[in-house]
Order: sequence, then C-alpha cells, then structure tokens
Amino acid sequence: MSRQSDHMASPESTVLLLGNYRPTITVARELAHAGHRVMTGLGGGEGGAEYSRHIAEVWDHPELAGDGHQFQNALDRLLSERPEILAIFPVTEEFVAHFARADVTVPFGVTLVSPAAELVRLARDKLRMLAMAERCGVPCEPYGVVDRIEDIEGAAERMGFPIVIRPLEATLRLGSRKALICRDLKELRQAIPSWPEGQPGLLLQRQATGPRHNVYFAAYEGQMLQFVESRIRRTDMSDGTGLAVDGETVLPSPQLMQHCVAMVRETGYSGIGLFQFIHDAEQDRTCFLELNARVSGSHSVPAGAGLELSAAALAIASGEPGAVRPLMGLAGIDYVWTYGDLRGLKAAVSRRDITLADALRWLGNLFISLYRADVHMTWRLDDPMPAANLIFKQLPLISRLFKRDGEAGNGSLRNAYSK
Repeated sequence: MSRQSDHMASPESTVLLLGNYRPTITVARELAHAGHRVMTGLGGGEGGAEYSRHIAEVWDHPELAGDGHQFQNALDRLLSERPEILAIFPVTEEFVAHFARADVTVPFGVTLVSPAAELVRLARDKLRMLAMAERCGVPCEPYGVVDRIEDIEGAAERMGFPIVIRPLEATLRLGSRKALICRDLKELRQAIPSWPEGQPGLLLQRQATGPRHNVYFAAYEGQMLQFVESRIRRTDMSDGTGLAVDGETVLPSPQLMQHCVAMVRETGYSGIGLFQFIHDAEQDRTCFLELNARVSGSHSVPAGAGLELSAAALAIASGEPGAVRPLMGLAGIDYVWTYGDLRGLKAAVSRRDITLADALRWLGNLFISLYRADVHMTWRLDDPMPAANLIFKQLPLISRLFKRDGEAGNGSLRNAYSK
C-alpha cells in the first residue's frame, strides 16, 4: 500500500519530522505547501501524520528509549544513506530534548530545526524558567519544590491553597495527568497519599485563577517576528488542567505581550515557541505558567490564524531569518480538537470524575464547539485521512485497515500510505 506524494518537490530538499502526533500533521502540511518534500518518523506519539497526503515517505525507526543510542544509531545510518535529507525537525518534546543533549550531534550540512540546546534545557527546567520570568518582571504565584512526602503538606500550607502540583520533569505525569489541583489539605492527602513512583521532585505552586492564554511566536536573536494570542475555553480535563480542546484567538493583551517580549529578549530566543499564562483581564491578574521551546500541541491554531511558524522555524534554523515575514495572527478564530474532547469525556466518565449531568453538558459543549469552529486541530477537508485514522483506529475492525506493514521500529522506509 504505497503512493507518491501529491506534492512533488525536489528530492534534494527533504525535511525529516520526528515525533508523530497531531501538530506533526500541521507541520507537514505547512512545509509541503512551502515547497519541501516531507518525511516523518512513525514513533513518538499517537500517530496519524503518516496518512497525510503531504507526507511523501515514512521511517519506521526504533523507539527513543533509555539512553537513545539505538535510535541515534538508526538515524545516523539513515542520514548517511539519504544525503537529500537536509533538515531534521523534532516535533514532540522527547525528540526536542534528545537533540538538546550535549552528546547528540547531527552531521555537517543537516539543519536541526529547534531552538538552541541551552534554551531547550532552560524551558524544561521549571524552576529556572520561573526565576527567569521573575527577573523579567513577569508575575508568578508562590512556588517551591519538594522531594519527600513528609515535606508536601508544610510546603502547600506555606504557599496557600488551592495548590497545583506538577512533576519537575516535563515528560513525566502524575498518573495520567500533567498536574493535580488540591483545594485543601484533605484533597492533598487523598491525591498524594505516598510519594509518586518515578518522580525526582514535585513542583508546588499556588493556583492562579482565570482563563489560560497561549502566545505562539517566532523570534530571532531576541526579537519577536510573528505572534498570535489565544484564550482557552475548555480542556480535556474537568478541572481545567490538561490539553486545550476549545478556544479562540484574541487581540494581543498589552500586558502579556510586554512579558513575552521581555523574556524573548532576555533569552536571546531564536526559533518558534509557546508562552502560557493565566490571565484574568477583568481582575487585572496574570501568572506565568511555562515556556515550550518547541512546536506546540495546538500548532494548527497559529496556522489557522495566518502565521507561518513551521516555515519560519526552518528559515531561522537555516540562517535565513530575512525570509520570515513579521506577522500578527488574526483574532476571532475559533478552534476545536474534537478527538481530544471525546477522549477526555470518555476518560472523565471512566474515572467517575463527573456526574451524568456533567457528561451530558460536556457532550453538548462538544457539539457547540464543533459547529462554530473555524479551525480543527487535525481535520481538513482536503486532507481527511489523519483525523479519520485517529478516530477509526479506536475501533478494532476498522483499525485493521490502518495496520502498519512490516515490523515496527525496524528502521524501514517506504512511501506514505494510500489515500
């Protein structure tokens, strides 16, 4: 089951995407539109991008596990055999972190499309990022780190409830969650009765109240080039943590833009990224959350608002920042991630986090979001197969239609799937 891509760019300009999940689909579409031949790896995510009509070829590589040597050896072989691969574009956080390691290099002549390694390490170090934000005058709620179960209650009481608890390591989870919110000591004891396995430390921070805002941007040497702000209306978690499933782009908030410009300047940022804040304009309250020095999970949002962040990332990494047009994204663009919405509803019901009335209300909001959306995270009428795969592969009989050929992770290459 193979085909040649509808996009027939020069084979000498192949870009390899690493990390296969929803933003990979958008990156592939944008780069193909810009004239590049796109190859994607199959690992490192929920999949789906390999079914895009804009993917010319797929690489079934070893998992990025342990010290990453097995994956790196396979990548080195691929690059030596395929000199037309001129750029590596890590999409998921695990691949971005891999290439930020001091012992990982790419061959001469191959462009790594990622912010500088030190920037990536800074963004992944939550304590350093919060300290940097405070140096730039960006408001942060009180925070601290604990590494023993005996210290959690005292730290939480000093900061004040409600408290947000997150892993120190960005790729780790607390169960299936990125964060836990505890309103009082009783909830804290129930949520974390013992030290969570595999956690070197936990970051505790007093919860900020208000809508979550994202600022997607491209910058070069500390100067902002492209940006758009969005406000998240709903996430895939009933408590408001988790991944955005519904939101809208908004006019830039002067306060947030001032903070973003200050942090971009302070870090000398080059590349694309995402700042996250809690921002309550009515109460005039702002709290910095984090910086993602990579492609965001909701990468289709800035694309739908008119930005060209994938092409901008490639141009900046290639030493051609002059090719990046200064742009401000459109406000008033509604976006939705229906697959994530459905998955979140299913998980909330299975965990018994919500009542039947809550579930019906969630389902009603899902259909409202679907009706009004201008942008869908994965769905596009002229490229429907990635979104169809993400939905249909959950059904055992239909999933056989999408089964991979060959042994998983064996380093094989092949043309992308048929439409």
